[in-house]
Amino acid sequence: MKPVITLIAVADGARARFYHNAGPGKGVVHAAGLDMDTEVPPGRELMADRPGRAFESATSGRSAYEPKSDPRELIETEFARTVVTRIGEELAAGRADEIVICAAPAMLGRMRKAMPANLAKQLRATLAKDLTKIAPKD
Repeated sequence: MKPVITLIAVADGARARFYHNAGPGKGVVHAAGLDMDTEVPPGRELMADRPGRAFESATSGRSAYEPKSDPRELIETEFARTVVTRIGEELAAGRADEIVICAAPAMLGRMRKAMPANLAKQLRATLAKDLTKIAPKD
């Protein structure tokens, strides 16, 4: 009987680490070749310009516009899509049979939104916790 290989994705908004598990008692093996990193600059660098100003229609007062979206959030959402694509590639290639995701709560939500139905069927468990800073051996 072929063992069930579980792909474990550990992610936050800027990095993703991948591990394989071949069944109970087999341990977890770091799949270093799959790891992903992206640079998410601090918000102060993304929003360096001052917000636009608008004049009130009835008075001489002015107020600042708020941005419609957070650029940092957009970068992290795109990274979540990329991580989900990598997971799909691993499953399609037959290197894994099921998925476990451990991710920061915001990243987990983004990954769930980006996950197609066929991948969601192979999702066995999730943990809403950021474990990316823990050493692979731990």
